[in-house]
Parts: sequence; C-alpha cells; structure tokens
Amino acid sequence: MQLHNSLNELFEHMLWADITVWKTVLAFPKGREDIKVQELLYHIHLTHHAFLGLWTGDGYLYRKFPDFKNHNEILEWGKDVHKKFAPFRENNPELDLGENITVPWAKMYNEVLTKTDGPTTLGETMMQLVMHSNYHRGQINARLRSLGAEPPMLDFIVWLWLGKPKEEWPK
Repeated sequence: MQLHNSLNELFEHMLWADITVWKTVLAFPKGREDIKVQELLYHIHLTHHAFLGLWTGDGYLYRKFPDFKNHNEILEWGKDVHKKFAPFRENNPELDLGENITVPWAKMYNEVLTKTDGPTTLGETMMQLVMHSNYHRGQINARLRSLGAEPPMLDFIVWLWLGKPKEEWPK
C-alpha cells in the first residue's frame, strides 16, 4: 500500500501547525516562559522523535524535560525531527501502512486500559502521531488564551483555505 496523499498532507499540516504555534509562543513572553507550555511543546516533539525512531528502526535518544535549558533548545529539537519526517516519507513511497507494528511503550498503558495492548499498524501509528500532536497543540492554545494571548487558528481546513502554506521556522 502506498503512502496516501492525504497522510502526506496531514504531515505537512502538522509541520505548519507546529511552526505556527511556536511562532505564537515565541512572540508572547508569558507563553514563551510558561513551564506548562514548554512541557507540552517538549511532549509533542518527544512523541515525534519516538514514533520516527520506531518507524525507521533507528530508535531514539530519550531526553527528559529537565535536560533542556530553555525553550530554544526544545525548539531546535523539534526542528530536527521535522527535518527527518519528509525524507522518511519521500524515501519510502511503498511503505506498507497495513504492516503490524509493535509500539514498545504501549505496555505502559495496559494497567490504565485494564487489558493488554492490541495489534497496531504502521498507518495507524502515523495517524496517531498526527492526531496526538493536534490534541496537545489544542492544549497549548488553551493555555496561551488563559495567559492572555490570542492563539492561532490551526485547523486543517484553515491550512487548506490558506493554500497549504509552508511556514519557515522561527530563528
């Protein structure tokens, strides 16, 4: 099964949305310095690194939140993983999205779910990453609003209406 165009679009939207939220955070001092915002940005990029390492078989170097000195280090870490997503997709056009894949950290949720983790496919994990990132960007937007900022519109359809813009990472 080929990597569908719509999945590629979801990854392109994820990049745009991450950059857009980062620009908003960096432009708003209270948001930039807020530990909760930093933790959520860290978690988004941690998840990106974890799934990409799973898909490539390369694994990833787990970094704890306290390992980052400031928001700029988290930003650079996020830029780094996003630079790797496009080549991964482009260099693997024949990915079998229906291939079963074992998510090593799934067992952490067995007690909460009161059952063992079930089968998961490569395509499902790709969708999980996109949806998980959206969820946490929504939390960041809610936090920014509570701190007094106007959060950006990050909806997929807004991205489409804007002509699928490609954003540049903040410096």
